[in-house]
Amino acid sequence: MRQICPLILIAVALSAGSAVPAADLGDPTAGKKIYRRCSPCHQVGVGARHRVGPHLNGIFGRKAASHKDFKYSRAMIRAGDTGLEWQAETLDIFVKNPRSLTRRTRMSFPGLRSKKDRQDLIAYLRLFSEDPAVRPDAEQSVSSAE
Repeated sequence: MRQICPLILIAVALSAGSAVPAADLGDPTAGKKIYRRCSPCHQVGVGARHRVGPHLNGIFGRKAASHKDFKYSRAMIRAGDTGLEWQAETLDIFVKNPRSLTRRTRMSFPGLRSKKDRQDLIAYLRLFSEDPAVRPDAEQSVSSAE
């Protein structure tokens, strides 16, 4: 029988919870600067493509390992198959320590220890989600984030 990582279950439970309080949304301008650490492997924005890692447009509400045209690690595919969905809470856990949710991920990023940095990064990534249900700042769009 396949074992499910307890942290994945926690992350799934968190993703099913309520929206992130406005005070925890972070600063997207500061997040853009933090995103530079991610940009060697990931792209966002108009025309974003997969690199070493998948593009991150529309990540909120998306099941882990769900881009059909990207080759994910088996660990990430397993996480998606067991219900891991990217929300602010699950991204926060993953960005803090990528191996906390997927021990054998190919992502070599060591993580962001600072909660504020993670909140700011997540706020920046929200700019690239077109789904108003996951965007408290729904007036902006993907094209205005460039």
